[in-house]
Amino acid sequence: MTFRIFLTIALFASLAAFSQQQKLIVKSNGNIYNEQGDKFTPEEIRVLLEHKPALLEEYNSGRDKKSIGNFLMIAGSVCIFGDLALGFAGTHYPTALTIVGVPALIIGIPVKIGFRKKIRHAVSQYNNQVALNDGFKVERIAFCAGENTIGFKMTF
Repeated sequence: MTFRIFLTIALFASLAAFSQQQKLIVKSNGNIYNEQGDKFTPEEIRVLLEHKPALLEEYNSGRDKKSIGNFLMIAGSVCIFGDLALGFAGTHYPTALTIVGVPALIIGIPVKIGFRKKIRHAVSQYNNQVALNDGFKVERIAFCAGENTIGFKMTF
């Protein structure tokens, strides 16, 4: 009896390990999806990459670049349009807000462009490592119960 329990636990542990190894796809704006089209949050991606520290560091670096680029672009735009609004109100135009806003906007564009490359590289490296370990693929595991039976249905 204990052998059956051990065998069942070992089987499901190995299936769980194989089912988590899935190919990831990077789409626009750094969003990451699996093969079925389900979107992952950055926290879920970090959980997938936590056993691969180099890839996790590169992914986090890409996310940081995205955040910094967004901040610079939004701050620069707000400074420029805020100064423009003050200029329409009758004050002297341009002021220090425009002088600070234009470089922030210009610097933010290449910073934001560079984040996709880091995220794509981290995801492609993850996919390459998953492809090396891909023994078989479990599409779906379902719990089934009948009148006199109970079990799991696995679709490969």
